[in-house]
Amino acid sequence: MFKAREAKYGKFAYSSAFGYSVPTGLELHQISPDSTLTVKLDDDGPWRVRSQPVDVRFNTIPIYSAKGPGHLPSITSTWRPVRSLDLTIQTTLVPLTYHYPGWHLRIHHIRGFGSVNGIPWFNNFDMVDSSFAVDRLTDPGYHIDAIDTAEIKHNGQFAEGYVTEQSSVLVKSRGGVSGIVDLTPSIRLKGGLRRDEAKLGCRGYLIQADPNTNLVAQKTLIPSIWHSGAGAVGHQSNVPVAPEAPLSAFVATAVFGVSNVNQSMEYVPNDWYYLQDDWGSMNMLEIDVTAAGET
Repeated sequence: MFKAREAKYGKFAYSSAFGYSVPTGLELHQISPDSTLTVKLDDDGPWRVRSQPVDVRFNTIPIYSAKGPGHLPSITSTWRPVRSLDLTIQTTLVPLTYHYPGWHLRIHHIRGFGSVNGIPWFNNFDMVDSSFAVDRLTDPGYHIDAIDTAEIKHNGQFAEGYVTEQSSVLVKSRGGVSGIVDLTPSIRLKGGLRRDEAKLGCRGYLIQADPNTNLVAQKTLIPSIWHSGAGAVGHQSNVPVAPEAPLSAFVATAVFGVSNVNQSMEYVPNDWYYLQDDWGSMNMLEIDVTAAGET
């Protein structure tokens, strides 16, 4: 068995600028789940980190942006958090660099909520989707501080700090810029909402990782989106769950990462808000779901 194999081989993306993090314990801040998915099925249960994905395939998908139409490569794989359950998470990764520099897109299709509803110890579904871990110390060695969102939007620049909002988190430090945005509200399923689709709540969440978990920085912050739901997935509700049509859900995140090497970091947040404004004003994330449930 390889030690910390999920950290070494199971991330969605790796960066020579940000490095990657390895776990030191079982709590979320000890696991330090940068650039990956983490799932928990019980409030007091363990966090399970994405590992050993299967059904890997490559595709080409269309995109329409301010730069015009085009096609982008994508990679899709499936992860089963608990091998004894039919709960699976299919993830599609799409690089957006040409259309939106510094960004990539993750689309997660969670299937099989019905398989966990009958388990006595299941009381909530939590899933944390995370961006790159970034240095949280200033050059003198102090922790970077929270800053006012309006300060960034006013002139697109700030020195160091972090912003946590309901659907996004942005961190900027001497290590670079890392951020994540929840795009789930922009999802439109082709053919309309299916009756077995669940809606998960989400919030921006900043993980203060344990010291010395990252290969590059001594102390790091990990921008994340926390998805959760209990009644939303049919548990402890009056809605019957048919075994032949298990509840499922789609969530999507856009992940931002830019190194501070060989470039001025003064105006990097402009690219951050450029995607959010452009996506909100002109784009929808349309997902084509076939009868077989494939995306």
